[in-house]
Amino acid sequence: MAWLSLQKQKEIDGKIAELKIRYNSGNPFTIAKAADLDVNLYDFGEKGRDIMGAIVFKGDKRFNFKKDTILINKHKPERNQFFTLAHELGHYFLNHSKEGVLFRIDFNSDEYSDDDEIRMQELEANYFAGALLMPKKTMLKYKDKLSIKDIADALNVSQAAVATRIAWLERNKEYGEQELPR
Repeated sequence: MAWLSLQKQKEIDGKIAELKIRYNSGNPFTIAKAADLDVNLYDFGEKGRDIMGAIVFKGDKRFNFKKDTILINKHKPERNQFFTLAHELGHYFLNHSKEGVLFRIDFNSDEYSDDDEIRMQELEANYFAGALLMPKKTMLKYKDKLSIKDIADALNVSQAAVATRIAWLERNKEYGEQELPR
């Protein structure tokens, strides 16, 4: 598994804290609506079954949306859709759109790209989603008391997302992490 530096994690955690204050919520649907983003369940077709979601920036002539829009694969489980929305918000708020790149697709795996910058952006967006949906304070409270399944159920995320978030927190502890923003 690739890892972000503690400094990059602190930057992303700081961005999440700002968003929670600005939008008075940590709910991705509330944040998207308040940021004037459209969110739509979308059928990417048979060839797009591995696509989790996409963000389409206004001006993309293939879709002609009037505002930036997040598309989420309607055939994926609800928990995956919830994480995908948070992931796409990560791309949006971490300014991952390159000039001239208007349509961005995220697959089930970040192994699809040989581009190191895109892989790093995927890692950052995944960290953003995990930190937004599974705040550190909540995870520290739950992780020794509940099973991964119970945490996933409580937070409406997948067990894989919970295991990954716990791995991040454990790794940071192992490396003598200084207190990260909550």
